[in-house]
Amino acid sequence: MYPDIKINKQLLSYGECPVNERRDMVLTVKNKNKDLMLDFNFTKVAHFKAKPPKGKLLADTEHDINVSFEPKSFGMFKQVMQLEILNGLYKIPIQLEGNCRAQAMATKHVRGPAATAKDFEPEKNIIDDEEAAMTTLKETQRRKQPKEDPALTKLSDADIEAKQHEVRTYLANKANKERFNNYVKHERIDRTVDNRIMNKMKETGKQPPRTLEEIEKDLDLGMDYDIQVPKFDTYQEVDPLYVERPIAQYEPQYNKDKMRAKQELMSDKLVKRKFKPEPTTQNEIKDCATELTGQQLQKIAIGPQRINFKNVFVKSQATKSFVVTNDLRQNIYVRLMVDAYPELQMSTPLSQVIPPGQEAGFDIVFCSQTVKSFSGPITYYINDRPFNFLVTAQADPVSLELSKKKLQFNFNEDSMEMSATQSLMLTNYGNAPAKFTWQHPSQTFIPKPMTDDVPAGSSLKIDVVFNPNGPKSDEETLFLKIQDGETEELKCSGQVAEAKCIFLEKQLDFGNVHVGLQAKDRTIHIKNQLRTPAIFHVQCAEKELQVFPLKGKIQGDSKFAFKVSFTST
Repeated sequence: MYPDIKINKQLLSYGECPVNERRDMVLTVKNKNKDLMLDFNFTKVAHFKAKPPKGKLLADTEHDINVSFEPKSFGMFKQVMQLEILNGLYKIPIQLEGNCRAQAMATKHVRGPAATAKDFEPEKNIIDDEEAAMTTLKETQRRKQPKEDPALTKLSDADIEAKQHEVRTYLANKANKERFNNYVKHERIDRTVDNRIMNKMKETGKQPPRTLEEIEKDLDLGMDYDIQVPKFDTYQEVDPLYVERPIAQYEPQYNKDKMRAKQELMSDKLVKRKFKPEPTTQNEIKDCATELTGQQLQKIAIGPQRINFKNVFVKSQATKSFVVTNDLRQNIYVRLMVDAYPELQMSTPLSQVIPPGQEAGFDIVFCSQTVKSFSGPITYYINDRPFNFLVTAQADPVSLELSKKKLQFNFNEDSMEMSATQSLMLTNYGNAPAKFTWQHPSQTFIPKPMTDDVPAGSSLKIDVVFNPNGPKSDEETLFLKIQDGETEELKCSGQVAEAKCIFLEKQLDFGNVHVGLQAKDRTIHIKNQLRTPAIFHVQCAEKELQVFPLKGKIQGDSKFAFKVSFTST
């Protein structure tokens, strides 16, 4: 049964009331319920009083409450007095308004032994809305009356009669000054308006409407149309009984803003705080066996509602946290059910007893032995109350990305080397290290290193060395074998200019040399038979012989001399 209250007005306007006086108005309150008697109470506000301030409203009865306005200082007062029913369970606001701009003489009251009970009762001055409006009107008219001239107030009526000509001249001059001041004031206002209009015309290039037809066609009615619509920050109250997805009566409250911000900052961060797997003390056993109500479940924050591992290498482990925050004043028992999914068997712990005001994390570990798309609801229990969240993942083969798919080897004109080297990068964008091995059919193109591991989220530099076998163009495909992944191909091609050189001396004779002595140096010549430069490197397996230089360049159609030393051992 609800209370049924009716009041005659919710706005009491007292108009003007000087200090040391009071104005009273009667507020009629009726209890329309025929069986229920109600308690009432008026809240206290400054300068206004309700009498009686509290009491009981009899069933089906009207009660008159005297509400008085007794200002203690000057000002315009607007207050809200609450009529509270049933100890504040129901509240009715009453708007109170009153002005105080004057001060009246304080009334002397009889006090002491000669005073009777009536002398202590205040004299009421009950008014209605019309009388309150009249007091405001009289005060407004009094303030609008023109002020008397201070120069004329000093003269008596006889002096004014004797000096009528001078008085008229004085009043005429005063009126002219007022007209001139008003003219200057309005001209200044008009100039300000004109300047604002001219500035607006310069900014927009648009003339203001001048005729009625132009005003009707002008959507802005001549006003500034570049004004942005103001945006007000309004408070949006959230219904405390709102739940994301009702299960049975309620489900644990899912705080979107809190969990979304937490997911952004801690999506890959594991919550290391863990608690005991089973209740052991008597208090924990009692709390964990208690069936939680809907209001209690709202104080348990869980998340995320969906754990997405995205792309995960096969036979590798990826871990994310499922977080449960207990804002209750008792322990809760949370269990995970992952037996139905082999990919989640390494998740730990499977149960925790979370104390009051604590946050616990469950490490959800995903590991798939085959390539597949995984999506499954995981059931968890809070004190034997079932709920679920979703886990998704994509198990992909191990892969490495090559920065180049093809390498072209050439020798520069200034190069003095017999081989050429180019580099490429192997990048691992996965969640686990990737092991690889290079396979090459010949020794023409040799990658270094041949086998290694690329950590997750990093890159490794690979150098490929080209050792030409002759003047013909060489092409070869290198195979990058990735463990638990697909094989990648790297195409290599290289070209070197033809070179043809001959020794001019068929043999080199040092003669007889004693042991331990060095023979006289000999010179041997080599000639380049082509017009293109030739690069040479000397390889000597005999320790007794020393050749200088060991490498160099022979220009086209030219010869080159070597210095050869022999030491007998």
